[in-house]
Amino acid sequence: MNISDWQIKNKVVLSFNTILLGAVFISCIFWLGKYVPRSNFVALFLGVLLVTILDVLAFFLVKKQPKLLLFFVGVSLVARCCLIFVFPAWSEDIYRFLWDGHLWQLGLHPFEQTPVYLIENQILTDEISCDLFAKMNSPAYFSIYPPVCQAVFGSAMFLFPKNIFAATVCIKIFLLCCEFGSIYLIIKLLKKYRLPVSNVLLYALHPLPILEICGNAHFEGAMIFFLLLSIYGYSTANLSLSRLTFSTFSLALSVASKLLPLMFVPVLFFYLKGKNKFYFISILLLGLFITFIPIFSPILIQNFFDSLNLYFQKFEFNASVFYLSRSVGHYFLHYDPVLFMGPILSILVVFIILGISWQRELSQLRLLETMLIVSSLHLFFATIVHPWYVTMPLFLSIFTRWRFPFIWAFVIFLTYISYANSPFRENLWVVILEYMTVFCYIIYELLLKNRSLKKI
Repeated sequence: MNISDWQIKNKVVLSFNTILLGAVFISCIFWLGKYVPRSNFVALFLGVLLVTILDVLAFFLVKKQPKLLLFFVGVSLVARCCLIFVFPAWSEDIYRFLWDGHLWQLGLHPFEQTPVYLIENQILTDEISCDLFAKMNSPAYFSIYPPVCQAVFGSAMFLFPKNIFAATVCIKIFLLCCEFGSIYLIIKLLKKYRLPVSNVLLYALHPLPILEICGNAHFEGAMIFFLLLSIYGYSTANLSLSRLTFSTFSLALSVASKLLPLMFVPVLFFYLKGKNKFYFISILLLGLFITFIPIFSPILIQNFFDSLNLYFQKFEFNASVFYLSRSVGHYFLHYDPVLFMGPILSILVVFIILGISWQRELSQLRLLETMLIVSSLHLFFATIVHPWYVTMPLFLSIFTRWRFPFIWAFVIFLTYISYANSPFRENLWVVILEYMTVFCYIIYELLLKNRSLKKI
């Protein structure tokens, strides 16, 4: 076969309909991020519905024409780039990010004093401090964002100390790079596991990570990227000490972006064999020490965990098992049991994770499936489940046969109806609809799995 024959055989012919699909997808993402406030629930949900349908169409189109994969991956990257200069509109978290960065830039430690204390005692009186304080949520609490986040916040505000928009763009560029890296690593892992590479579109084109990570600047993007780096290292058949060190340091960086990957430590411990278990724990502790020491202060641990504890004891949003137990508590105790039910459910989840992790001879794909189960159970028992939290099970699911996280990542947008009310008021009927949809689909997949096992 000569070169011209090879080029003809491998040429990707983009039809008008394919290009139109990509263009409409990008336009919808930009429109949602730029022009649709979270209070306009009808426009928000219809836009997300359209984008999800386009994602599914692209997925099945690539199944039939694999050469189109590169085009749609490119569409997903362009869609993310379109949101770089769009200021986050669906969450006030960005103001806390910039506040923490502003404190670092001023030489103050964000874990030592609350925003309320600094403003009320007139320690900070400049215009940017007052502007950020007026717009942030939970100003009476210490920061709960770990060191990777703090490094990005501080760097952004050091570069643009007087420009909130420019500093926000810096944060979003970092998260964009993380998303680019995540999509690349997902493709590499799918090839490594000999899974359909088209599965990457279930994450790359899904509106949840695009809008919540690249649009609203949530650091699940950094957590996922470093976790994927870690998984890629552990996927090596003969794990050398240098590869184990790289993978475990990546896991430490994932924890230093969001604390959630700590739930995978028992799973990975039982996955590794022999001396690697000891090396894993030792390297992880060293990695966490190195990443957390730059922001350490004598009162950091107390203030950080006090705020984290209050966060899980006082805040409730879009919970499933917790809301069910709360209803039972209301019936028998006649008051809201959040103060003790939150910690009880957290302890219960820890024991369930340890029980699930206690498995011998986990294969690499079985490891990812176990991580998916663990992350999903954590969210089912949590007192707060914001939409961007579901990005974790969403990306893990593409390496498994389970697709309920894809459904969940779509229906969780229903919770934005709470912001259509002024003041904010959660609609529990929407929460019931969300989790009924998710649990029904899980039952469907379980029945489907059992049916396929019987055929074998």
